[in-house]
Amino acid sequence: LHGSLSVMLQHIEQYFISFLASKIASFTKLSAFVLASSIIFSALTFAFEILKQIAPEKVEEIKKANTIAIVVHENPDGDAIGSALAMKLALEQLNKEADVIIPEYPSAFSFLPGVEKIKKESDIQEYDLAIALDCASIRLLNGFAKYFDNAKVKVAIDHHSSNTMYADYNFISQDSPACAQLLLVAFSYFGIEVTK
Repeated sequence: LHGSLSVMLQHIEQYFISFLASKIASFTKLSAFVLASSIIFSALTFAFEILKQIAPEKVEEIKKANTIAIVVHENPDGDAIGSALAMKLALEQLNKEADVIIPEYPSAFSFLPGVEKIKKESDIQEYDLAIALDCASIRLLNGFAKYFDNAKVKVAIDHHSSNTMYADYNFISQDSPACAQLLLVAFSYFGIEVTK
């Protein structure tokens, strides 16, 4: 009997420990979700406030620009390439054409809409407006920095804490997890429809 009680107590103890562990894990997941949601909300709020400060000037520069270049950091990832293509589509909604200039990118991103319009280089030497996306410093533009350097007006949209504020207009939110998230804020602000 004592042995049976001991075994039963062990089972109850194991069940109780498992039960507590699952509740702690659930609570931890919930806490992590609440924390992540709070951080994202704060990042978006901060990004929106920054955008409100620079938006009027940026809109005017976009309206005036006849030639626009979009560039990203070297060895681009999905955030950089996707953001560049999304910006091109957004500018088209404003009746503006833009050149996405990315000399090399991984073939894994060939499925993205508009990827066939990416240029390896451009004949235009001085753009009216250059937009650098997901790039912390001009040094990371490497071999194609000339399109940014030579532009009449320069805009940087980025989420890296190491950003050097190298543009004329800097829309930087280091609390944002991705450049694409900042673009969603900007598109919403300008009334640009996100189609896909």
